[in-house]
Amino acid sequence: MSIFVSHLQSALRGALAAGLLLAAGAVAAQAFPVKPVTIVLPYTAGGPVDFLARSLGERLSTRLGQAVLVESRPGAYERIASEHVLRQPADGYTILLVAVPHATNPSLFASMPYDTLCGFRAARIW
Repeated sequence: MSIFVSHLQSALRGALAAGLLLAAGAVAAQAFPVKPVTIVLPYTAGGPVDFLARSLGERLSTRLGQAVLVESRPGAYERIASEHVLRQPADGYTILLVAVPHATNPSLFASMPYDTLCGFRAARIW
């Protein structure tokens, strides 16, 4: 259980960092956000990461003055959600909330449909 809590705390820190980046971007770009922001989860609804994302979404929505949606796209060790986010415009309206499998997938699968290290840089988000 303590390993799960540790991973959940790490995911929370990452989500909060993403939220802070999102809020900082909203201050720098006057026209952002003009439409709802979507947090994409590679997990099913109702779990601890879903709860974390919805809590983060509520806080971001209040802070940004715009709706923040949480979309679950489970399956394939986070690859389905990751591929979906990479197909979205790099305009800051789609955020991927991932955990450990995102980092370990390249060592588990011989070929990946995306580059885990280079495909998700901050420049891709902003």
